[in-house]
Amino acid sequence: MGESNAITEYLLQFSPDAVIVVDDQGRIRFANETVREVLGHDPGALLGRPLDHLIPERLRERHGQLTAGFLRSPRKREMGAQVPDLLALCADGTELAADIRLSPFRVDGRLYVAAAIRDNSERRQFSEKLSAARDVAERANRAKSRFLAMASHDLRQPMQTLRLLNAAMLKMSSPPDVQEIL
Repeated sequence: MGESNAITEYLLQFSPDAVIVVDDQGRIRFANETVREVLGHDPGALLGRPLDHLIPERLRERHGQLTAGFLRSPRKREMGAQVPDLLALCADGTELAADIRLSPFRVDGRLYVAAAIRDNSERRQFSEKLSAARDVAERANRAKSRFLAMASHDLRQPMQTLRLLNAAMLKMSSPPDVQEIL
């Protein structure tokens, strides 16, 4: 059992994701070492602090509403289904685009929620660049379509004029050799 506990402790402390456990009062009860790498916070200094310490101030009210809804029906889920841009507050005051997965559990009847936090800044930047490239491609496609429509019109006009002139000349000319040439 000792080896299993050691492995579990190691996995929790050095998970590739920052892991925070919050109690039913919204207080941080556990923070692994990866919290330091991802958010810049000292894990020990977070213990007992309210979760709001990790939420940008302008988002705290909305987060409180979402938390209340989650606590009414806690279940494993990925945050972001209702909030597309999740942000965590780093120790230096910067905001980190994050993916957050929640996993509620009970100990002695008390509810706790484990949150696995992953930095998704690179993925978000890639997504923004991809969206911008798609917009450029769509604009280029619309411009190409307009160009082809105008070119087609500009080419059809002289051809139609030639057909009309040809038909008029055929009606006016009676010699068979001229009609054959026309």
